[in-house]
Amino acid sequence: MRKEDFCLKLIEYTNQAMLYELFTSPSFGLISPYTNGSHTDMNAKTFIDSISVINGYMFKFAKLGFSEIPIDTMYEEAVRIGKDCEQAMFQKTNGVNTHKGLIFVLGTLVISVAKAYYDQLSFDSIFINAKTLIRDKLTELHHIDHSKELTSGEKAYLSYNIGGVREEAYRGFPTIKQALNVLCSNDSNSFVRTLIYIMSRCDDTTIINRAGLETLTRVKEEMSTLYKEGYDKSRLYDLEHDYIEKGISPGGSADLLCGTLFLSLIKTEFFT
Repeated sequence: MRKEDFCLKLIEYTNQAMLYELFTSPSFGLISPYTNGSHTDMNAKTFIDSISVINGYMFKFAKLGFSEIPIDTMYEEAVRIGKDCEQAMFQKTNGVNTHKGLIFVLGTLVISVAKAYYDQLSFDSIFINAKTLIRDKLTELHHIDHSKELTSGEKAYLSYNIGGVREEAYRGFPTIKQALNVLCSNDSNSFVRTLIYIMSRCDDTTIINRAGLETLTRVKEEMSTLYKEGYDKSRLYDLEHDYIEKGISPGGSADLLCGTLFLSLIKTEFFT
């Protein structure tokens, strides 16, 4: 497949995955078309506005990955694209951070997928590529610039030595790898169940930043119980209402859900 055609096809799936994540409901404090969740500064329209500009930069990530260049030399260019994407997002949303964490997660995966396809490697090589691409990213947490506004991940690392999605990527996205086994069908019920699974495992720095480490521990326990013992929709909506009242929003888990949805879509298209 030609480079241009492949990259265009890939961003169809990034767009699809971002919209699927937005429409997942109940989502326990996240933005959806049905509720603003625990957020007062954004809504579903803000998300769609953001997605509309982010996807253009996913095309640039794809072009970077679809290359003979070794993936361990792509990091600096990936960072440049990511920063440009963040700037475009903030401009589109009037300064609201809708997807900063997702830009990192999805950008890393897009490059890793494109490189695996270019090199004619297996689906599992995507996770190896991700580890190779961002192997120096976690060390950046040891050299945080305290003069700038810190991300939720940086705050969590300084307070609790928790690396969040950076650590997840550094380890080759193990939560996404397992979540792909949970995502058994392309429907909203499966999306919710996959989100529950991810929340039961993810050291979500957005939850820590908004509600504290003890709250994260409780959320993971509650989600683990739901996943293992089952649930009905009324229980999920009650829990969502409780989380919204407490200001809980599992933003890191949402990013990993989106990554899971994206990989599920491209696996069928490119790696079977």
